[in-house]
Amino acid sequence: MVILVVLLAVPCVPVSAEEYRPEVRFAVARGYPPYQFRTEDGQPTGLDVEVIHLIGERLNIRVKIIQGPWDEMVTALRVGKVDCLGGMEINAKRLQVLDFTDPYYSRKGAVFTLMDNSEIQTLEDLRGRIITGDRHSYMEGLFARLGIKQGIRIRQTESKDMSFRLLKQGKVVAVVAPKAVGYYLASRHNIAVRIIDDSDPGSPVGMAVIKGNTRLRDLLDQALDELRNNGKLNGVLRTWRIE
Repeated sequence: MVILVVLLAVPCVPVSAEEYRPEVRFAVARGYPPYQFRTEDGQPTGLDVEVIHLIGERLNIRVKIIQGPWDEMVTALRVGKVDCLGGMEINAKRLQVLDFTDPYYSRKGAVFTLMDNSEIQTLEDLRGRIITGDRHSYMEGLFARLGIKQGIRIRQTESKDMSFRLLKQGKVVAVVAPKAVGYYLASRHNIAVRIIDDSDPGSPVGMAVIKGNTRLRDLLDQALDELRNNGKLNGVLRTWRIE
């Protein structure tokens, strides 16, 4: 693989998949279904994983998928251990340090609590309580805008699967998560949940590369555009029931 410094030093060379052989290293999270998680035998799966494989096929390159806790995967991208982070929500803060492809779908966040928890009816009821958060998400930003974030004890977990385990065990009173993730995990863990707030208008999701690596970003965009045009991207979204 051509070293990133070399890529940045010759921006005039046309974008080509050849320079990324023998493989491009993609990082994804685990415990984040239906987007990024593991099969029973430990293999990466999910919407974003399928899109990554389609990109590899379209560009005729080999992809290596590295899976781990989300924060560790973000760090891996920043220090050059991987080339791309699959399926990351795009926002102003992240755009300061990362470059993104055009979005290929969107996620809407929500705040989940147990169906039978009558004490939690509004976001204000979270004051003084422990919840699991979603760092840099719309919902955590909403807490700040409402002036309640400092009064909430926000616990970060390595996966949404762990967050819903904590909710089921009564160790937290609410979970911030994308709606599709929340409903998927509630069903998996046999938890009856309801949503306190789902005012999130939706966050665009793209592939992230280190700031300045526009050549890889453009190559990924090229593949995503072709997948949109040939209908394969929409096919994946329908398979995973994502609008």
